Amino acid sequence: MNLRLFLSKRTAMSISLLAISSVLIIAFNNCGDPRIDKKKTLPSGEPLIDNQKALIEFCTVDDVKLRTQLKFVFVIDHSSSNINLINRPDPLSPLPPTDRQGTRRYDPLLQFVSGDALSAQPDLFYTIINFNDTAEYVTGYESSVTDQPEVSNTNNSIIDKLGFEKSKVLERDRGGTRYDLALDKVREFIYNDLDRVKLLNTQNEIVTSAYVVFFISDGEPDEGLNASVYRAKVKSIISPPDSKLRYLDRVTFNTVYYYQNHSPVAQNILNSMSDEGKGLFIQAAAGQAINFSEFAAPPRLTKSTFMELWIQNTNTIWWQGKFLADSDADFLPDEIERTLGSDPLNHDSDGDGVRDGVQFSSTGKPCSSTSCATTSAVSLKCANIPHSNSAPFTFEDTDGDFLNDCEELTLRSDVERFDSNNDEVPDSLALPSGLPIVGQSVAIQTDNDMDGKNNYYSLKENFPLNNFGVKSPILFKPMSYKVFQTTPNEASQKCYHYDIENLATLPLANGQPNQIRIHLIENVTLSGRKTTLRTSTKPLRGMRIEFTHKDFKFSSAN
Repeated sequence: MNLRLFLSKRTAMSISLLAISSVLIIAFNNCGDPRIDKKKTLPSGEPLIDNQKALIEFCTVDDVKLRTQLKFVFVIDHSSSNINLINRPDPLSPLPPTDRQGTRRYDPLLQFVSGDALSAQPDLFYTIINFNDTAEYVTGYESSVTDQPEVSNTNNSIIDKLGFEKSKVLERDRGGTRYDLALDKVREFIYNDLDRVKLLNTQNEIVTSAYVVFFISDGEPDEGLNASVYRAKVKSIISPPDSKLRYLDRVTFNTVYYYQNHSPVAQNILNSMSDEGKGLFIQAAAGQAINFSEFAAPPRLTKSTFMELWIQNTNTIWWQGKFLADSDADFLPDEIERTLGSDPLNHDSDGDGVRDGVQFSSTGKPCSSTSCATTSAVSLKCANIPHSNSAPFTFEDTDGDFLNDCEELTLRSDVERFDSNNDEVPDSLALPSGLPIVGQSVAIQTDNDMDGKNNYYSLKENFPLNNFGVKSPILFKPMSYKVFQTTPNEASQKCYHYDIENLATLPLANGQPNQIRIHLIENVTLSGRKTTLRTSTKPLRGMRIEFTHKDFKFSSAN
């Protein structure tokens, strides 16, 4: 269940909201501890909770911030059969060549890229791969082929390039037909290009890439492999590793069989490849032109749908039924850190790059050593991850979920996904709340402590998930909010206004204000579908904190 089930236009609703809770278990006794500040507790010893307010206004992602680059990859057969077709049953009686002048391959492509449907497309790119005994990218007109691809981003550029390639077919058409090498080259191009697309993503824009492959050949491959091998290669092309998948919109793999002398083997292989690649297979017999009008560019409609909002006080945490301060936001309350010997004002007491609470959840200890002395090296499991050169060590946060890559490795969560188990709770919120961050995505809908409220509602109300009859602090109130839809500036957007009450805060040991973080989760529909995370973190000063649309930046996409 999520918020969109409750929303109705212009209707205010009272629903429960969040902060954080935890089920990390440790026995402790702070009675009479001189390190506990009595001014920050009631006479009963309970924490001095302030219940504050929050106002949050935001809109779904603007279409202009969602870009899909559309890239056509033309893979063109330049084997010798195009200019000299051998009659295999009777080699002494040669057959007419398949495409001696290049007109069957290049004229339909020129017509295709010149069409109005493509010329009006934004973010449109092309690249060409020639293959025979080898497979090579086509680049500038002088050297013509190279080991690096060239991507044309204008129709005039690709028209010039295709025209040039057509003029060179008598020089290019040599040797055999190596499907395997051509397919490996396509995979290499797409994987490397997705790495380039990754660099285009910013806090203000989501960029993905959609690929449309045309594999064009006049005959069966020379290497003599069966169709299943080529099908597997196509599967690897359309299904890149997770580290690249988040920047991929889709891959559509089409095949074209033009022939002079029909080969059932070639037809079967090419048809199987297009079937695996979720594309089309077309064929053109002797004297027939290839009809590229059968292929349509994939739709690139953009739409963002709001799924969930979570609000988190990063400086408070539930621990064994107690609501406690976490001054350094390391997922361990100050009180417990004093008991364990770690520093409540330093989120990484030993400087190994892993926060004390993350280390505790993994090993039962906040530090690598009992003294929590500054370490001289990162842990062995993180030694191969890029990091700073000296303590306190720092690591990148690839997925922008506020858990660095070493912490994710420690927790066995996904460094590429802000929500590793797809339960619509970001990993950095699930961890201190006691929810699993890997596996068990249904845990959000279960009722851990059998109090009549499932974990979703407990998290929304900022109640512990494992209460088991423990009374809440006297001053603690369940968080609640009212939500309205407001008028958007753009027709493609929906905008929301949240009034939140009972945002519980605690005095911190360092005297600093509590840091409040908002997580916005949205479904972004391009040609495919992505789940995105936008966040904002601000200090709460005074009795109310406000967030506006401009405060939210992209953190990650699942």
